[in-house]
Amino acid sequence: MLFLLIPYTLVFGNETENAYLALETNKRSKDGPLLVSIGAFGVGNDKGTHINLVYLEAPNKEKSAALDLGVSVALKRSIFTIYVGGGGLIGYNGSREKLVRGYYPEVGILIDITKKFGLIASGKRYINVFPETEDVVMLGLIFGAR
Repeated sequence: MLFLLIPYTLVFGNETENAYLALETNKRSKDGPLLVSIGAFGVGNDKGTHINLVYLEAPNKEKSAALDLGVSVALKRSIFTIYVGGGGLIGYNGSREKLVRGYYPEVGILIDITKKFGLIASGKRYINVFPETEDVVMLGLIFGAR
């Protein structure tokens, strides 16, 4: 639970209204990357932020682990939160023993099914992370912290 406190202080201080534990992955296409992430997502005062630990497997099967940080403009209406933003990641590619870094624009939606459970979906265009620019659709579960 301590991990969920990071988005509060990272961007908003005490302005965070909702914080979530997010578990996300994408469905790998025949020649696309695989991403699996676990992290925290915070929303408050029309702002959003997230911090994730990400496992990446490139189309050429190279494996990496990275830290992903992002910020967004978030519009919360009823049970839906729509956000548009961007982020960056930095990590290590164990296959090539080199640093992995890149950035992405992002658009997504959070759906609160109950006060403590919901769904998340996002689209990201990863630039300078994989050998080619990759468009990825992430789907996942969110668990509310407050």
